[in-house]
Amino acid sequence: MTRSPRSLWLLAVSLAAIAACGSGASSQATPIAPPPAGTPIAAPDGAGGSAGTPVAGPSDRGQPVAHPGQAAPVAQSAQATAVAPPTSGTPVAAPQQTGDAPRATPVAAPPAGQTTSGMPVAGPSGGGAPSGPAATILAAHNAYRARHCAPPMRWSAAIADVAQRYANELAQSGCAFRHSRSRYGENLMRFAPAGSHDASYVVSAWYEEVSAYDYAHPGFSMNTGHFTQVVWSESTELGCGVAVCDGGETWVCNYGPPGNVTGRFPANVRPATCQ
Repeated sequence: MTRSPRSLWLLAVSLAAIAACGSGASSQATPIAPPPAGTPIAAPDGAGGSAGTPVAGPSDRGQPVAHPGQAAPVAQSAQATAVAPPTSGTPVAAPQQTGDAPRATPVAAPPAGQTTSGMPVAGPSGGGAPSGPAATILAAHNAYRARHCAPPMRWSAAIADVAQRYANELAQSGCAFRHSRSRYGENLMRFAPAGSHDASYVVSAWYEEVSAYDYAHPGFSMNTGHFTQVVWSESTELGCGVAVCDGGETWVCNYGPPGNVTGRFPANVRPATCQ
């Protein structure tokens, strides 16, 4: 009986299989090298996720491992970069004019429709001596200046006009209380009720700051700026104005040339022992 080549091949395979079964020793499985760390491994069907869902292996940094069906962890966003504060000691420009007026009694803004009125500080239109409140406030300035060896100032009708117009502006702006931007030195004062003090009181309130002035370290301070302007030796002219607002008085005094000039304090603000 003649066999075909295909039949011979099948017979050889069958005999080899029988020989293997009769030997009594099972063939050892060829070991499979594990994949490198982090290589996705397909999860088996029914193992908690759909077939083929990649399971990320742990990285060498110990980051969390995402399980099948779970979202991979999202890294936290970086914190905002802090902005460095200004360098300590950065100079802040101090006003060369004076700060808030001393003993300022807050005066409420007038109700809508209530009028305010100016109360001019009379002064001579020429070069003569002033009278009334103008004479009083000028004399008070010069009395304090004499204590510090500063020459007396003279009244200026032109400067007084500037001061009066600004006092009226403050009164008509709801009893506002702020410095102007004129080219003169400037002191402000407000008190209530109107008529409770004369003009000399205004100057005495400014001068009281003398107790806080440090002659060993001369210079501008918001706590002494009114005083230093009153006795500033190089200021030679004075003009003041006053306006009534809601029952209180707002005073404005302007000085020419202006005081409180940086670098000029030792020569212009002398101690009362200068005599």
